[in-house]
Amino acid sequence: MAQAEGRLLPDNAPDAQRVRRLGLAIAAVAGDGGGGGYQAHMQNLQWEFAVIDNPTPNAFVVPGGKVGGCE
Repeated sequence: MAQAEGRLLPDNAPDAQRVRRLGLAIAAVAGDGGGGGYQAHMQNLQWEFAVIDNPTPNAFVVPGGKVGGCE
């Protein structure tokens, strides 16, 4: 994320809000066993979502519940 400094969309940007809303819904299912994807290490993570202002589509997840992507 340090490389994206200055290019992150603010938390109140519509794309950032949409990514957070959908990401939290997916994370909830992954952590509670719904859908068969239960992983104990995913419970109680403090998920963080960031959208980078970059036209090249890309996304990544790093340990600890950090999720980033380009719009």
